[in-house]
Amino acid sequence: MQYLQELFNKSGISNRVRNDMESGLRAGFGGGVPGQVQLFVIKSHFDEAVAIVKSAFPSDVAEYE
Repeated sequence: MQYLQELFNKSGISNRVRNDMESGLRAGFGGGVPGQVQLFVIKSHFDEAVAIVKSAFPSDVAEYE
């Protein structure tokens, strides 16, 4: 996740990480799915972000519509 954040930042794509499990543990309660972390980008940068992900992980990316 940090690798993608770094790639997005270098490309000028604002992003935000959401980790419900980590947030819940810090707040003192459980929640979220262990190991599930979400990375959000602004809608106007979505296609550029997908291109970066495909470039970084070509065999791990499913097509989207």
